[in-house]
Amino acid sequence: MFSRIKNFPHQFFFTGVSKFHIFWRGFQLLFYEIFGKKQIVSNVNGFSMLLDLQTPGISKALFVYGTREILDTQIVQEVMRDNMDVIEVGGNIGYYTLLEANGSAGTIYVFEPDPRNKPILEKNIRMNNLQDRIKLYPWAVGDKSGNQQFYLGRKSNLSSTQPRFGTTTGGQLEVKSIKLDDFKPAYAASFLRMDIEGAEDSVIRGMEKILLQGKPFAFLIELHPTLYKTLNIPFVETLRHLKDIGFICRYAISAGVIEHPLLISKGYKPIRGVQETEKGHGLYEHIKMDDLIEMMDEKKKIVRSVLLVRE
Repeated sequence: MFSRIKNFPHQFFFTGVSKFHIFWRGFQLLFYEIFGKKQIVSNVNGFSMLLDLQTPGISKALFVYGTREILDTQIVQEVMRDNMDVIEVGGNIGYYTLLEANGSAGTIYVFEPDPRNKPILEKNIRMNNLQDRIKLYPWAVGDKSGNQQFYLGRKSNLSSTQPRFGTTTGGQLEVKSIKLDDFKPAYAASFLRMDIEGAEDSVIRGMEKILLQGKPFAFLIELHPTLYKTLNIPFVETLRHLKDIGFICRYAISAGVIEHPLLISKGYKPIRGVQETEKGHGLYEHIKMDDLIEMMDEKKKIVRSVLLVRE
C-alpha cells in the first residue's frame, strides 16, 4: 500500500499524454471499478480496443494513457512496410497486433495461448475489421512442435512457457506448441515481435531453417536477462549466433532511465527519451552486438528491448 501511495505522483508523467487526460481517465476507471464494470471499449492509438478491467494486465493502463511502451510502439510503426508479413508471438489482447496490421501491411500471424487473452484479442480483431489480415493461433511457440506446459501469470501479460518465480501464480495448462520452422507461412515473414517472459530464446532456436534462408529479417524482442540466469537459458549463445549470421542491433531501449550510466560509459547517447510513469526509457541506435551480449551478464537489466536486423 505504501509503495502505491509513494508512486502515485509518478502516474501523471507520461510522455505525450496530458495530466488532465490522465486524471480524468483515472477518475473514470475508479468509477468503473466501484460499480464492477468488467469490460470497456476505448480508443488506443486510433483503434477500437475492448479492454478487460477485471483481469490484471495491460488493460487499465491502456484505458488511462491510451498507449504503452512508447518507444517500442514507434519502432513497430517505423519497421512496418507495404505487404510485410509479420509473426507476433505473445499477442496478448492485440495492442501490437493492431499496429502491425495498420496501413498496407501483409498478413499478421499472431500466437496467443493464454485463455484469458484470446477471446478479447478475437473481438479486437473483429471490431477493427481485420479478420482478413490477422490470423490468430491459440498456440505457444518454441523450439519443438507438440504439447507443452504453459504457465499463467498473475497478470495476463506475464504468462509464459517458462516458469517465473513470484509471478506465475495463475496455475498452468497444457497447450499446443509449434516451432516456426514447422509453420509454413513463417518462411515469408520478415518481421517478428515477441515479449514472452524469457521464452524468446526457444522461439529463435525453433526457426533456424527460416533464418538460414539469409533474407532480410528483423526481431523486436523484450529481453529478460534475470530469467536467462535464473533458468539457465542460453540466450547469450543465441545472440552470438545471430551476430554470426549477419544480425546487428539497430535500436536498443534502456530500462528504467533515459540515460543509462553503462550505455553512456560505452559512448552511446540516446537519440530520444520518454517518461512512462516512474520509469524513463532512452532510444539508442547502433549498439555493438558484443556490447549487447556483455550487458546480458549484468546483475541489473540495462536494456529493455532491442531491434535486431539483417538487411
